[in-house]
Amino acid sequence: MCHSVNRAAKEVLETGMPVSMSVMVPCPWFSEAVELLKKYPNVSIGIHLTLNSEWKQYRWGPVSGSPVVPTLVDSLGNFFPSRSKLFGNNPKLSEIETELRAQIEIAQRAGLKIDYLDYHMGAAVQTLKQELSLKNLQQNINWPFPAIMTKWMWKGDILLLWLTNVIP
Repeated sequence: MCHSVNRAAKEVLETGMPVSMSVMVPCPWFSEAVELLKKYPNVSIGIHLTLNSEWKQYRWGPVSGSPVVPTLVDSLGNFFPSRSKLFGNNPKLSEIETELRAQIEIAQRAGLKIDYLDYHMGAAVQTLKQELSLKNLQQNINWPFPAIMTKWMWKGDILLLWLTNVIP
């Protein structure tokens, strides 16, 4: 997500302990995270599929470009800061699919060995239609990932996710 998170991740990775870390492809420090993660065999890497940019002074937008996915961005071309603002803008399912596909493809082209997918703020699986769309996208591009987190449930302010579609 940012340089300080990458520095903290490096400290953990240097212990040699097996860990799992997700990357946020649209974030400005993604390239640094890629360079770091490629150096350590003790990490299981996931893509933290991102459709929100919640920080007031640190913003990011779609990797597919805001003109390609206009219903996913605010007037400045950044992702909306919350799920409610995103879905208040009536995002098109086709644009969500375009953006998520682009994030996955960029991570793959960067040379990361992706083991799983998860979701930033739960926005990629907000609705049943999105969940089904993501499963369809998975089948259409034949994702090589052993797991995709698609089951979710809100428990108060905590989003609970669990693995489904585990490939043997």
